[in-house]
Parts: sequence; C-alpha cells; structure tokens
Amino acid sequence: MEEARTILQKLRCSLVSLSDKNWITPDHNAVSEYEYLSNCAMELGLSVAIKKESDLRMNDSISEALCGLYDNDVDTLERIFTRFADVDFYEPLQLKSDIVFYLEMVELLNKATQNGVPHCIPEVANKPEYCAEDLYDISLIIKNTKEIVPNNAYFNAGEPFFFLIGANSGGKTTYLRAVGINLLLFLSGCPIFARYARIYPFAYMSAHFPKDERFYNTGRLDDEACRVAEMLTEAASATSFLLFNETFSGTNDEKGFRLLTETAEKIQEYGVFGLYVTHFHEVTALNYPILSAGSDYNGGEKPTYRIVRFKGKANSYAQDILKKYHIDEVSLRERRKHHGNKSDK
Repeated sequence: MEEARTILQKLRCSLVSLSDKNWITPDHNAVSEYEYLSNCAMELGLSVAIKKESDLRMNDSISEALCGLYDNDVDTLERIFTRFADVDFYEPLQLKSDIVFYLEMVELLNKATQNGVPHCIPEVANKPEYCAEDLYDISLIIKNTKEIVPNNAYFNAGEPFFFLIGANSGGKTTYLRAVGINLLLFLSGCPIFARYARIYPFAYMSAHFPKDERFYNTGRLDDEACRVAEMLTEAASATSFLLFNETFSGTNDEKGFRLLTETAEKIQEYGVFGLYVTHFHEVTALNYPILSAGSDYNGGEKPTYRIVRFKGKANSYAQDILKKYHIDEVSLRERRKHHGNKSDK
C-alpha cells in the first residue's frame, strides 16, 4: 500500500486546454487558456464566473495519455494490484479512524504526564457508581493551563445525583467537564486522568450546555426544555449519567427554578446518575445532596477550586463573592487600616 501510494502521488499531472485541444503535462503549474484569460480579466477588474469542478470520470483518451506519460510507473502499479487482487483490505481500513483516535490518546497521555497530571485505567464496577480520586479536567491541558486542581467524585446508588452551586469563577464548570470528559474516555476504552477510579459502564450519557445552543424556530427556553425532555426520555430506559450546566438559567428565577425542580423529580423517579450545575441556591431546600464550589480559600485570597460537600446555609457562598472583590470583613478592615495610616501621615 505504501509503494502504491508513493507512485500515485508521483502521477499527479495537469490537464491543459490549448487551441481547442486537451494536453496532459506533469507541470503542476501549467494553466489552461481559460485560466490564463480569467487571470488577465481579474487583473483588469472584470468579474469572472467561478469555474465549477467536475466530478466526471476520466475519459479513455486522457487515461491512455496518462499511462503513456508514466509508462514504467503504471506497469509497477499494475503488478502491485495484480499481486494483491484477492486480499481483503476492507476490514483493516475500517479501523483507520480508531487507530488514529488511539494514537492521539497516546499523544494526550504523554502531554499530561509532562504536565504532572496522572492517569489510570479505572476498575470496572459491577454496580452503578462513579468513584474517582484526584480527577482532572484534561481540557485545561489543551489550553496550556499551568496549575490544574484535581477533585474527587463520588456517585453511588445512595447518592446518584448532585447539584453543584457556588460563586462564579469558582470551578463549577471545570468540575463538570472533569466528570464528563473522564467518563466519556472510560466508556471509549481509554485511560482517564485521575489517580484512581472505579466506574460502572453506563449505557447512556448526555450533557446540556446552554452556550452551545443554536435557535432556529424556537426561543432559548423552548429549545432547552425540548433537549432536556429528550435526554430524560433516553435516560428512562437505561442506566444513565446526565450532566447539566446552568440549564434554565436564561429565564426568570421563579420559572427557571420550577423547571429545574420538575427535572429533578424526573431524575429521582428514573434513578439517573449525574451532576447539575446551577446558580439557583434554592436547591439547598430540596432533598438532594449538594456540592459547593470555590468555598475553600486555605487562608488565601484566591479560591483553591476544590469542590466540597455543602454544609452551610443557602447563601453561605456569598462570602466567596465578597472575598473575590475584596469587600469581605477582613479585606475592609485592612483597607480601613491602610487608609487610616495614610491619614495620620
């Protein structure tokens, strides 16, 4: 195949029309009368019709001319094709896209290792669960992010579905991507980017990201509702894992939260696994486990982007927002102290 491919690349040629005759030439830069006149016309500022490419098969006269131009190469090709005429290349060629995929995975694994991100082959769980320690969002490697914070993920029959709340820029979407991308890699037979994992081979997985929506005949809310309904219909008949990122956030809070609650009821009814990122802090009043993003500062001004179990009140992550903009109690005290010293001078 490699020998034949090399010869076929060499056989490239140009078909040129001169004085009402067709000429075949190995000069790849040769131009026909039409192309020459078209170029002259465009240089003069005249409009020229776009030449359409033809899908017609090569006629016999051109084929004979090509064979005559590359006589020895064509003979070599004929010997190759005759020798392998009975070989079935169909099956290995079908695997080409799979082979390319796994080669690209090896390249990604090497890049992750260079950046200090671990990977592992997950254990295959015999019951529905998703357990991972130090799980990474590998898309940050593609974006050349230098410091990637890992998180843990624990989804089991007792707590299959979580809501994730927290301040903006607290790492919610990063966590959602980490959970989703690594699950997709596992279901594709690949290593995942975590220190350890044990995952069940879910039969159905789907995700909803409002930013990816395209609205043609409906508005955003209708489009979201239709897509969520389709996801839930598919999830009802299989062991499923669903991901939602700020779904129903484009409408008013009352309507958005009502739609979220209805979705949550269906999720609970079907026993669906998954994660729902939302800014509706009212979910803390529902009977679902809650995760919180960006609430761990470790004494610093910037959040560590660790995702933790929510234990506070519905508005407890307001402190994160205050710290982000340096208007929390400690920051205000320091500013007051600083300005007071300046006044004394």
